[in-house]
Amino acid sequence: MSTSASQHSSPHPYYIYAPAYRETSAGIVVLHTLCHELNSRGHEAYIVGTSVVNPALRTPVLSAEHADSHRQRGRVPIVVYPEVVSGNPLGAQVCVRYILNTVGRLTGQPLNEGEEDLIFYYSENFIGDKQKDEVDYLYLPVLDTNLFKPDPAKVKDRSFVFQYRYPLEKIDFSRFPPGTELLSMANPVSLAELAAKLQTGKVLYSYELSAVCVEAMMCGCPVIFMQEGGLRATPDSFMFGTNGSAMASERNGLQRAAATVSVVHPIVLSQMGVFAAQLPWFVESTQEASRKVQSRTQAAVVTPGSGPQAGDGEAGHAATTKPSSGKTALTAGVLILDPAGDGQKIQQTLQSIDADCAKDLLVVVLTTLNAEVPAWTPRLRYLKATTREYPAVVEAVSAHAEINWLTIAEAGTSLAGFFESQSVIQA
Repeated sequence: MSTSASQHSSPHPYYIYAPAYRETSAGIVVLHTLCHELNSRGHEAYIVGTSVVNPALRTPVLSAEHADSHRQRGRVPIVVYPEVVSGNPLGAQVCVRYILNTVGRLTGQPLNEGEEDLIFYYSENFIGDKQKDEVDYLYLPVLDTNLFKPDPAKVKDRSFVFQYRYPLEKIDFSRFPPGTELLSMANPVSLAELAAKLQTGKVLYSYELSAVCVEAMMCGCPVIFMQEGGLRATPDSFMFGTNGSAMASERNGLQRAAATVSVVHPIVLSQMGVFAAQLPWFVESTQEASRKVQSRTQAAVVTPGSGPQAGDGEAGHAATTKPSSGKTALTAGVLILDPAGDGQKIQQTLQSIDADCAKDLLVVVLTTLNAEVPAWTPRLRYLKATTREYPAVVEAVSAHAEINWLTIAEAGTSLAGFFESQSVIQA
């Protein structure tokens, strides 16, 4: 889905509804980090629901004084609920549903969202039966790429089985190599200890999707997923393809996963800049929702009884439209990520872009290719960068003055359906 650079200030605060901070829960870390990132980028955000925060992050806890000040100044808070929250317990006028896991998997409860609620998905793993180009994403990576990385000095001779929500008593250890070690969330270790273990792993077995599985692959430890946990295919294929993991039912799956796991860490590293590209649209769409509520409330005060009341009318989610930037012309951008240096996949994506759209697009290919790349043209630019330089370059492209609307795609992804379903270029 689209991203957009906001041309407005952000007068409306964010209330992030989050459990107590703990580093062993990736979802909780994401919520607290979102609060930190918003504050770090000049917005105003608070944690609601707990007083336990990470002192290293800019995550102030919402106080009664803060809330009273916002009300007195007519500011409309934007409440961000994770998918484990059903309904609207804070009675917010503007709600964002941040889907960090499959809805109902952890609680058994539906969202019970409002018609005007905005929904952002952490990744394609959790979109269910929706089309991936029909939803909004906010991918905030919290994996430590400096900690979870291969260590060539360590011997890979250990096997592990990860257990969190899958019942321990149902695990048949006789299916695993002798000496397989249990990594259980019932006895969590520090992230540094976990990384040290995974760097010695020749395989990690798991019955469920977890950040630990990605961390294992980042350390060069392939992952084998067990169907008994409900998984029917390897997760994260939209990011890693078939690299680094396999289902237990795949013949010679471990050999294939082990042979390809080395590409996972560079791919994760390349994704670190995606958040910077997606955040502007998150801010613009949520602020616009609060501005609409604020305008209706002010209209109701000026003409009591004759205008719409706060909470009524249209405060919709403009998921496929681009807000006005105040410029006479807007440039749409497509950023193609090619960390693997695959020229054929680059061409597949470029050829999928409709020619009529392409003439008005600014297309940037970010690649690690050592081969000579084509000269820059008005519509196509190649940027060559090492995997270490990737995050900074992605962020720079996202913030480029020429680009007011950005779509990010991995090399090899077809954009044909995307351009058929949306009006990408708007005057």
